[in-house]
Amino acid sequence: MKIVKILGIILLLALSYFIVRKPIRKAYYDYMYEKGKKNSIVWKKDSKLKWSDFKSTELEYSFTSVGIANRYEFNHDLTIDYKSETLFFPLDSYVSDTSDLSYLELQEYRFDLCEIYRRKLERKIMTMKFKEFPKSRKDSVDLNTDIYYDLFEKEWEKIVSLPKNERLNELNIIKNILKE
Repeated sequence: MKIVKILGIILLLALSYFIVRKPIRKAYYDYMYEKGKKNSIVWKKDSKLKWSDFKSTELEYSFTSVGIANRYEFNHDLTIDYKSETLFFPLDSYVSDTSDLSYLELQEYRFDLCEIYRRKLERKIMTMKFKEFPKSRKDSVDLNTDIYYDLFEKEWEKIVSLPKNERLNELNIIKNILKE
């Protein structure tokens, strides 16, 4: 009789685990995602950066630290629940000269360009066909995240190396893409 009770308890615990595992895991990943955004500014269509957003004083020149935060979970049917946002990191962003407002606008364009690449990444992830092996699925998402961020950085380097009049043209293209 004692063995039947123990087996019943084990069975009950096992069933409970399989029933509540996914909601608990989802809540945990949501918490970690939100925690990661804690000291950042999320990209929004109508918001603009301010000089006061640049909190770091580490270097003598200016730098805007941006990135893509994502959270994803694979479903049993091999689809993905994917969420991502473009972030500005004030504590890692610094500026030495706040008198040139055109430079602030240039830094906003860096944030905007990262948002464009985040959208491209999201479209790519949502159209991917995932295989059955969980590790390779995660690796595929992480690899694509790295690839799109690297593409963003390369395009940004290309833009800032252009002569000013050509750079303004590229920045207007970015602005128009985000209006869509």
